[in-house]
Amino acid sequence: MDPELPKRAAGRRAVVCIGGGAQQLPLIAAARAERLDVVVVDRDATVPGLRAADHPIVASTHDAERVIAELHALAPEVEFVGVVARTTGKALETAAAIATEFGLPGLTPEAVQIGTSKSALRDFCERHGFPMPSGERVEEGGATSLAPPLVVKPDYTVVGKRDVRRVDRAEDVRAAIDRAAQSSFNGIVEVEAYVDGIDVACVFHCARGRARALAVYDEVLGFAADGSVVPIAVRMPTALPPAGVDATRAIVQAFAAALPDVDAILILCARVTPSGEAHIIEVHADLGGDRIADELLPAADPHLEYFREVVRVACGARADASSTDLARVDERAHPALLFAARRRPVVHPATAADGHELLQRELSSHDELRVLPNGFEARRGARSIPRALLLIGGGELQLPCFAHARALGLDVVLTDANADCPGRAHAAAFHRVGGADVEGIVAVARRESARFRFVGVHCGADFGLASAAAVRAARDLPGPSVACVARALDKRAMLDTLRTAGLPLPRGATVRDADELRALVDELGLPVILKPAGGSGSRGVETVARADELDAAWQAARAVSASVVVEQLVEGTHIDVNGLFLPDGAFRGCGTMQRFFSPPPLHVPIACVQPSGLSDADEAHCYTLVERGARALGIERGPVKADVVWTHAGPVLLEIGPRFQGDVITGHLTELASGAAPLRAHFAALAGHAHPERFLASTHARVAGWRALYPDVAGRLQRVEGLEDALLTPGIVRGFVSLAPGARLRLPRDTTATAGFLWAVGESASDVHSALDDAAAHVRFIAEDARARELPAA
Repeated sequence: MDPELPKRAAGRRAVVCIGGGAQQLPLIAAARAERLDVVVVDRDATVPGLRAADHPIVASTHDAERVIAELHALAPEVEFVGVVARTTGKALETAAAIATEFGLPGLTPEAVQIGTSKSALRDFCERHGFPMPSGERVEEGGATSLAPPLVVKPDYTVVGKRDVRRVDRAEDVRAAIDRAAQSSFNGIVEVEAYVDGIDVACVFHCARGRARALAVYDEVLGFAADGSVVPIAVRMPTALPPAGVDATRAIVQAFAAALPDVDAILILCARVTPSGEAHIIEVHADLGGDRIADELLPAADPHLEYFREVVRVACGARADASSTDLARVDERAHPALLFAARRRPVVHPATAADGHELLQRELSSHDELRVLPNGFEARRGARSIPRALLLIGGGELQLPCFAHARALGLDVVLTDANADCPGRAHAAAFHRVGGADVEGIVAVARRESARFRFVGVHCGADFGLASAAAVRAARDLPGPSVACVARALDKRAMLDTLRTAGLPLPRGATVRDADELRALVDELGLPVILKPAGGSGSRGVETVARADELDAAWQAARAVSASVVVEQLVEGTHIDVNGLFLPDGAFRGCGTMQRFFSPPPLHVPIACVQPSGLSDADEAHCYTLVERGARALGIERGPVKADVVWTHAGPVLLEIGPRFQGDVITGHLTELASGAAPLRAHFAALAGHAHPERFLASTHARVAGWRALYPDVAGRLQRVEGLEDALLTPGIVRGFVSLAPGARLRLPRDTTATAGFLWAVGESASDVHSALDDAAAHVRFIAEDARARELPAA
């Protein structure tokens, strides 16, 4: 670090994440689990990582100078404690430059070079006397002095195993070199003698000249008829004999000793011959591919929280031992295969024979594969079935559910009516079933129970709660019963139950025809509010201030539900309340927020701010009412939400339901405002983790808010303009538009017209509202045959 730089002011501790794509989301979630802020750098302002960031930086990850300048601008308010980079090439160079500039643990330029260029790795190994297959560097059009069989591969790989070939005939070498050169980022090719053996990879913490092994696995490769490499599978534990384990341990430790300035996680790939000799093949500094790190490691070793380990290492966690005991690490692993071509790649064979049979079956579908060593050693006799969460709904708002589940060692089985939903890419299994299809979702749970051990089911919206309850009943999972959920979703039954419990409610009743309606309105007096008894999401909800508005409001409510709740309109501050019942029956408050609606007669949610502004005593009063109401309804396990109006006379309950206040709040807003993670606490409780309430602890206190994006025109969407400018508005930390070109735009009468969201943070509620308003003003929905209307203000 430059000694002339001014000292940073004390502020929030943050990790810098290079890249903001989907593969960085587990790192972001892990940093949050460590109670750290996250600075995300990406040139694409629409990537999910930037939306999840506490401090987004829209800049190329290849532009180290620009990124470092942006970080210096943040330095007065943020203390950088680490940098993580699940990426390759130039972006890794940027990570190393940041580590150097700010004096952080991490990669060095030399480590980046040998992790990206095979010829640089060869030079490094030759200098230090490390064994590699004999080889040489060749440029496009060049020739090699080596005789076949050879392996020809790009020196600077851009995409996986592309144009890596085994060449058995001298006349084919030139063509293989030219193809590899076309795929190499630097145009250089590595040619090496082919050595037969087992390809083993060791993931290790390289800490100041010492190595601490985290995981070890085999890469099962074959060669197709044209010589190209065919990735077949990855397996844990390794099939290495003891001599091969010893050779790999020695080479990993020696390699770490040659990098005394590196403090980061590396992956060393070696080929171990039948005689037990280990040759270095590759070194990676990219933290591992998506499927290995995200699927194989957590399935094979549930005790290894890999991404949290990455974050801890990045923040300077010291190795607890200078150990490369691969046998000890490997002994901890459950037998697992990850097949390259399978949609559900992780398989847990019950016995060694089963694993070998699965592997041989996969090998039989490929041509000219080299002979591979026998499959698994019989270390575990019991079948290990991955634990999973059944998630109903996989839209953009639900993406944090996947990160929280993964961090707790859970797979996610996803159902959604939309086959292209964003969550599908993060799910272990996907089924195209709508959330309201109770029988369909129960059938999914029944079929998938052969592959997964479900710990629970989650849905963040009313549409899937009945299906979730049916799954709980069918699979004996914890949470509210079918009858409890039905009672909570029927506003008449819910209000009758709460009224019987003596809780403060608006005056009103449920009516089924126009005569009952008029009689009740005459009794209550205007203004009143009409709500469909079986509705949600503000559908059919209208305020009636004048007698001539009553018929239209009645028809709108009846279009949603045959029964209509009619209540005296309660004036005051609208408060959203979240809570969670833990397995021991204790209730924990999970935050209160102030919500803002469109002007009457409609009640379209426009924005929300957390904290709500209530005093501690008033917030505690709200929690007490919600707990009483939930228990009266029979909700005594899992999440609960309530809508409250705080009047001059105190709180009035509008409704209570067996879920959190929507993923826009629970998955996003609350963590921004306080650092608490209600979703993770809920999932941890389902999974049987000790003390799930620890995830409800606040790590910071600031104001955060969201604003819904609604079209101000109706028609067929052509394009969205101004989103990038909106995301660059000061104070805005996340945002997205969920509609694609061709989608039907509707003017907002309820939440079904929502087209996206923005989130902001600030020092005060007014700062947050200003940022959200300024950002929303940038976003424009351009539609064919547009029919415009002024969008109501918050």
